[in-house]
Amino acid sequence: MPAVPDWLELRSADSPVIVVAPHGGLRARPIRRSDGINDLHTAEVAMQIANRLDVHALVNHGCDRNDIDLNRIRQLVAKAPFFLAALRGCVDEIVARGQRPLVLLVHGWNMAVPWCDVGVGIRARGDGLYGRYPTLGRDRYDSFVRPLARRLFDVGLGASIGLRYPAAGRDNATQLFSGRHAEHKHEDVSALGTYGADERVDAVQLELGIPLRWPGWRRDAFVDALVASVEKEQLAHAAPTTTMSRADTWALEPKPPRPEIEPDAGCSLQAALDDGAGVFMGAEPTGPSTMATRVCIALADGSMLLFVGEGPWDGHAGRYEVAGYRWLASGEADRPPTQVSMMLNGPLVHYHTHEAFVDLEKGLSGADLAEADIELRYEAQGETYGRLVGHARVGSFDREIDVLAICQRGGRRASMPGDKLDVFLTGEADEPARVVELRGDDANAPSVCFSQPEANAFGRVDVSHGGESLLEAETPVRVPVYRLLPDGRVVCVTFGTVLAVPTGTVGVYERVEISDPPAPVGED
Repeated sequence: MPAVPDWLELRSADSPVIVVAPHGGLRARPIRRSDGINDLHTAEVAMQIANRLDVHALVNHGCDRNDIDLNRIRQLVAKAPFFLAALRGCVDEIVARGQRPLVLLVHGWNMAVPWCDVGVGIRARGDGLYGRYPTLGRDRYDSFVRPLARRLFDVGLGASIGLRYPAAGRDNATQLFSGRHAEHKHEDVSALGTYGADERVDAVQLELGIPLRWPGWRRDAFVDALVASVEKEQLAHAAPTTTMSRADTWALEPKPPRPEIEPDAGCSLQAALDDGAGVFMGAEPTGPSTMATRVCIALADGSMLLFVGEGPWDGHAGRYEVAGYRWLASGEADRPPTQVSMMLNGPLVHYHTHEAFVDLEKGLSGADLAEADIELRYEAQGETYGRLVGHARVGSFDREIDVLAICQRGGRRASMPGDKLDVFLTGEADEPARVVELRGDDANAPSVCFSQPEANAFGRVDVSHGGESLLEAETPVRVPVYRLLPDGRVVCVTFGTVLAVPTGTVGVYERVEISDPPAPVGED
């Protein structure tokens, strides 16, 4: 075996299985807005699997993916040829014994769903499978991937095939084993590609949601299911004698047409509680057969409870269900819903700071899991507002909720570029008042000033127009989120709650600013 750096653990065994963790390192330097997030806890999960099965392992436990991305073939060739050599060495050894290697690549999916998205170079839609470059044989798909998915569902977890991460991109390291790189100029890449083309090696990418990586019963249940699937599958059979190509053995279907779906823009609900905590939730389509959902409870003590989930969608307008989350909305398609019911039973992420999204890797590294039991119902009382009632129990947060809420058609309201500020207040009267809606291109708009005292979670917002004060409020909840635009500019979305002075009424706000890239966090 070749020499490898000390941040890469290379484990040899008398086994036809190889466990790989490309993104198990950490970023030590301050964040840059273009940084990717390392897959936290995947190094530990990969070694847990390797030790349970007593198999080969190639685990990155220290290298930042922003320095070397071990899941990108071009970077492996240019920056980490030792990784390719070690991987090929393991495969060569197994093939020489007349066995067919199974390579398991462990990755992280930063969703709060207890779900594994399985990437094998193809996608599943209904009963059909389509794609061009499968990374394993059809026989092993049927004998390993399908049983693994069934086992995960049987223990209360979930699985999908290529829903978000199909491992189909040309530069994805799982594609080393599809056969498409058999003619590559790099010797190790070509050798691995030839093995794939000849059906002598199989590879599976495992994208694990946060609850499957953080320590706890769900991670243990995932590892148990994976180990059982590997042990049940006949791993020691000889390489096939067929001369057919991998694509021919699959006989994959053509990509299906986009399904007909009911038009739906999704919707969002926002409410402020009497102590300044905020509830923000919603659901919307992200494609013809996929959707995104979220629940955020931002507390006035500076912490935050968050569920963000993605999953398959049946195209039914107003209905979104995934991993213990259920959202049902009814009403006319072009108007805010008149009724919404939301339930969440399962894990969510407990962040200890409102600023977790400023550096998500840092925020995640300090976060833990909490079990949620949330059931809320919304009934419209006006065009965009109504009553939100129910209960929310997450860890030590246990509240009966009966407040006015804002309901709007559309998902992430702040996805549209443009400086703006929306503030809503709910007073003692039943009808909430929209205090301000300002956009940067409106020269006659009111002026707004946010302040954030140091070492104090409470800032202030002051809005005036023509010398007249329109709003004076504290901001007990202030959650900033940064998004990088293709042109290098940065969108900062800040959402939270306001506590009006002197009336004590509460409300919610959202602010969007676009600026040049800021200096990295922690640097001058």
